[in-house]
Amino acid sequence: MSILKKTPNSVIALLNITGSPLGPCCPLHPLPSCPPLLLLLLFLFSLLIVVFVVFFSSGADLFLDNTFYNAGTTGSDVLYAGVPVISLSGRRTLSRMGASLAAAMNFFDLLVRDLDEYVDLAVRLGQNPRRLAETKMKLHRHTRLGLLFDADRWVVAYEAMLAAMWDAAIADGIRTGGREEEEGRKRKSIVISSHVLDPG
Repeated sequence: MSILKKTPNSVIALLNITGSPLGPCCPLHPLPSCPPLLLLLLFLFSLLIVVFVVFFSSGADLFLDNTFYNAGTTGSDVLYAGVPVISLSGRRTLSRMGASLAAAMNFFDLLVRDLDEYVDLAVRLGQNPRRLAETKMKLHRHTRLGLLFDADRWVVAYEAMLAAMWDAAIADGIRTGGREEEEGRKRKSIVISSHVLDPG
Protein backbone atom coordinates (compact mmCIF):
# COMPACT_ATOMS: atom_id res chain seq x y z
CA MET A 1 0.00 0.00 0.00
CA SER A 2 2.93 2.33 0.55
CA ILE A 3 3.56 2.29 -3.21
CA LEU A 4 0.00 3.44 -3.90
CA LYS A 5 0.21 6.18 -1.27
CA LYS A 6 3.44 7.53 -2.72
CA THR A 7 2.22 7.37 -6.34
CA PRO A 8 -0.78 9.67 -6.91
CA ASN A 9 -3.47 8.62 -9.41
CA SER A 10 -2.24 5.03 -9.42
CA VAL A 11 -4.33 1.88 -9.34
CA ILE A 12 -3.35 -1.64 -8.39
CA ALA A 13 -5.06 -4.60 -10.08
CA LEU A 14 -4.95 -8.05 -8.52
CA LEU A 15 -5.50 -11.02 -10.80
CA ASN A 16 -6.16 -14.45 -9.33
CA ILE A 17 -6.05 -17.22 -11.93
CA THR A 18 -5.06 -20.08 -9.64
CA GLY A 19 -7.20 -23.11 -8.99
CA SER A 20 -9.99 -24.59 -11.04
CA PRO A 21 -13.75 -24.32 -10.53
CA LEU A 22 -13.99 -27.94 -11.66
CA GLY A 23 -11.81 -29.26 -8.84
CA PRO A 24 -9.89 -32.44 -9.60
CA CYS A 25 -11.29 -32.73 -13.12
CA CYS A 26 -8.74 -30.42 -14.70
CA PRO A 27 -5.72 -30.81 -17.04
CA LEU A 28 -3.35 -31.03 -14.06
CA HIS A 29 -5.28 -33.95 -12.53
CA PRO A 30 -7.14 -35.69 -15.35
CA LEU A 31 -9.48 -38.44 -14.18
CA PRO A 32 -10.70 -41.38 -16.26
CA SER A 33 -14.22 -40.05 -15.69
CA CYS A 34 -13.41 -36.80 -17.50
CA PRO A 35 -14.61 -36.99 -21.10
CA PRO A 36 -11.97 -36.10 -23.74
CA LEU A 37 -14.09 -33.18 -24.92
CA LEU A 38 -14.06 -31.68 -21.40
CA LEU A 39 -10.28 -32.06 -21.18
CA LEU A 40 -9.95 -30.34 -24.56
CA LEU A 41 -12.19 -27.49 -23.38
CA LEU A 42 -10.12 -27.13 -20.19
CA PHE A 43 -6.94 -27.03 -22.25
CA LEU A 44 -8.42 -24.33 -24.49
CA PHE A 45 -9.53 -22.46 -21.37
CA SER A 46 -5.94 -22.52 -20.05
CA LEU A 47 -4.75 -21.05 -23.38
CA LEU A 48 -7.43 -18.38 -23.09
CA ILE A 49 -6.08 -17.48 -19.65
CA VAL A 50 -2.62 -16.90 -21.17
CA VAL A 51 -4.10 -14.65 -23.86
CA PHE A 52 -6.07 -12.79 -21.21
CA VAL A 53 -2.99 -12.29 -19.01
CA VAL A 54 -1.00 -10.89 -21.95
CA PHE A 55 -3.88 -8.64 -23.01
CA PHE A 56 -4.61 -7.53 -19.42
CA SER A 57 -0.93 -6.88 -18.71
CA SER A 58 -0.38 -4.84 -21.86
CA GLY A 59 -2.46 -2.04 -20.35
CA ALA A 60 -0.35 -1.91 -17.16
CA ASP A 61 2.67 0.27 -16.51
CA LEU A 62 4.37 -2.02 -13.98
CA PHE A 63 4.10 -5.56 -12.71
CA LEU A 64 4.94 -5.93 -9.02
CA ASP A 65 6.23 -9.46 -8.57
CA ASN A 66 5.24 -11.47 -5.51
CA THR A 67 8.27 -11.49 -3.21
CA PHE A 68 7.57 -14.94 -1.73
CA TYR A 69 6.60 -16.84 -4.90
CA ASN A 70 7.88 -15.08 -8.02
CA ALA A 71 5.84 -15.08 -11.21
CA GLY A 72 7.29 -17.75 -13.49
CA THR A 73 5.03 -18.33 -16.48
CA THR A 74 2.92 -15.28 -15.69
CA GLY A 75 6.12 -13.22 -15.44
CA SER A 76 7.17 -14.44 -18.89
CA ASP A 77 3.76 -13.55 -20.32
CA VAL A 78 3.89 -10.08 -18.78
CA LEU A 79 7.42 -9.45 -20.05
CA TYR A 80 6.32 -10.61 -23.51
CA ALA A 81 3.54 -8.00 -23.30
CA GLY A 82 6.25 -5.37 -22.74
CA VAL A 83 5.50 -4.61 -19.08
CA PRO A 84 8.46 -4.12 -16.70
CA VAL A 85 8.51 -6.64 -13.83
CA ILE A 86 10.01 -5.52 -10.53
CA SER A 87 11.28 -8.60 -8.72
CA LEU A 88 12.90 -9.32 -5.37
CA SER A 89 14.86 -12.55 -5.04
CA GLY A 90 14.66 -14.62 -1.89
CA ARG A 91 16.30 -17.75 -0.53
CA ARG A 92 13.78 -20.23 -1.90
CA THR A 93 13.94 -21.45 -5.49
CA LEU A 94 10.39 -20.21 -6.12
CA SER A 95 11.39 -16.73 -5.03
CA ARG A 96 14.22 -16.55 -7.56
CA MET A 97 12.23 -17.12 -10.76
CA GLY A 98 12.21 -13.39 -11.48
CA ALA A 99 16.01 -13.37 -11.37
CA SER A 100 16.09 -16.32 -13.78
CA LEU A 101 13.85 -14.47 -16.23
CA ALA A 102 16.04 -11.37 -15.92
CA ALA A 103 19.18 -13.43 -16.55
CA ALA A 104 17.60 -15.04 -19.63
CA MET A 105 16.93 -11.55 -20.98
CA ASN A 106 20.21 -10.07 -19.72
CA PHE A 107 18.14 -7.27 -18.17
CA PHE A 108 18.80 -6.72 -14.47
CA ASP A 109 17.55 -3.14 -14.03
CA LEU A 110 14.38 -4.26 -12.26
CA LEU A 111 15.90 -6.73 -9.80
CA VAL A 112 16.10 -5.39 -6.25
CA ARG A 113 17.86 -6.57 -3.07
CA ASP A 114 15.33 -5.72 -0.36
CA LEU A 115 11.79 -4.46 0.23
CA ASP A 116 12.88 -0.83 0.65
CA GLU A 117 14.56 -0.89 -2.76
CA TYR A 118 11.47 -2.66 -4.18
CA VAL A 119 9.16 0.12 -3.01
CA ASP A 120 11.61 2.86 -3.98
CA LEU A 121 12.00 1.58 -7.57
CA ALA A 122 8.25 1.14 -8.02
CA VAL A 123 7.59 4.67 -6.75
CA ARG A 124 10.36 6.20 -8.89
CA LEU A 125 9.03 4.56 -12.04
CA GLY A 126 5.43 5.36 -11.10
CA GLN A 127 6.20 9.05 -10.54
CA ASN A 128 8.41 9.50 -13.58
CA PRO A 129 6.65 8.68 -16.88
CA ARG A 130 9.76 9.49 -18.90
CA ARG A 131 11.93 7.05 -16.97
CA LEU A 132 9.18 4.43 -17.20
CA ALA A 133 9.03 4.88 -20.98
CA GLU A 134 12.83 4.51 -21.22
CA THR A 135 12.65 1.34 -19.12
CA LYS A 136 9.96 -0.09 -21.40
CA MET A 137 12.03 0.70 -24.50
CA LYS A 138 15.08 -0.96 -22.97
CA LEU A 139 12.96 -3.96 -21.97
CA HIS A 140 11.66 -4.21 -25.55
CA ARG A 141 15.23 -4.36 -26.89
CA HIS A 142 16.18 -7.10 -24.42
CA THR A 143 12.99 -9.02 -25.22
CA ARG A 144 14.04 -9.17 -28.87
CA LEU A 145 17.74 -9.89 -28.25
CA GLY A 146 17.67 -12.02 -25.08
CA LEU A 147 17.41 -15.78 -24.77
CA LEU A 148 14.05 -15.89 -22.99
CA PHE A 149 11.92 -15.67 -26.14
CA ASP A 150 14.44 -17.11 -28.61
CA ALA A 151 12.51 -20.28 -29.51
CA ASP A 152 14.89 -21.30 -32.31
CA ARG A 153 17.92 -21.26 -30.02
CA TRP A 154 15.94 -23.15 -27.36
CA VAL A 155 15.09 -25.91 -29.86
CA VAL A 156 18.74 -26.26 -30.91
CA ALA A 157 19.87 -26.44 -27.26
CA TYR A 158 17.13 -28.95 -26.42
CA GLU A 159 18.11 -31.15 -29.36
CA ALA A 160 21.76 -31.04 -28.27
CA MET A 161 20.76 -32.04 -24.72
CA LEU A 162 18.71 -35.00 -25.96
CA ALA A 163 21.57 -36.09 -28.23
CA ALA A 164 24.01 -35.90 -25.31
CA MET A 165 21.63 -37.95 -23.14
CA TRP A 166 21.33 -40.55 -25.90
CA ASP A 167 25.11 -40.74 -26.32
CA ALA A 168 25.56 -41.11 -22.55
CA ALA A 169 22.99 -43.91 -22.42
CA ILE A 170 24.71 -45.76 -25.27
CA ALA A 171 28.16 -45.29 -23.69
CA ASP A 172 26.83 -46.56 -20.37
CA GLY A 173 25.45 -49.66 -22.09
CA ILE A 174 28.80 -50.33 -23.74
CA ARG A 175 30.67 -49.91 -20.43
CA THR A 176 28.37 -52.30 -18.58
CA GLY A 177 28.54 -54.80 -21.40
CA GLY A 178 24.78 -55.22 -21.46
CA ARG A 179 23.75 -57.42 -24.38
CA GLU A 180 20.35 -55.72 -24.55
CA GLU A 181 21.94 -52.30 -24.77
CA GLU A 182 24.48 -53.50 -27.35
CA GLU A 183 21.75 -54.81 -29.62
CA GLY A 184 19.72 -51.68 -29.05
CA ARG A 185 22.72 -49.59 -30.04
CA LYS A 186 22.80 -51.31 -33.42
CA ARG A 187 19.10 -51.06 -34.13
CA LYS A 188 17.67 -48.01 -32.37
CA SER A 189 17.47 -44.47 -33.60
CA ILE A 190 15.90 -41.46 -31.96
CA VAL A 191 13.99 -38.71 -33.71
CA ILE A 192 14.64 -35.24 -32.34
CA SER A 193 12.68 -32.46 -33.99
CA SER A 194 13.44 -32.72 -37.69
CA HIS A 195 16.73 -34.63 -37.18
CA VAL A 196 17.24 -38.38 -36.91
CA LEU A 197 20.16 -39.48 -34.77
CA ASP A 198 21.38 -42.98 -35.53
CA PRO A 199 23.70 -44.32 -32.84
CA GLY A 200 24.66 -47.27 -35.03
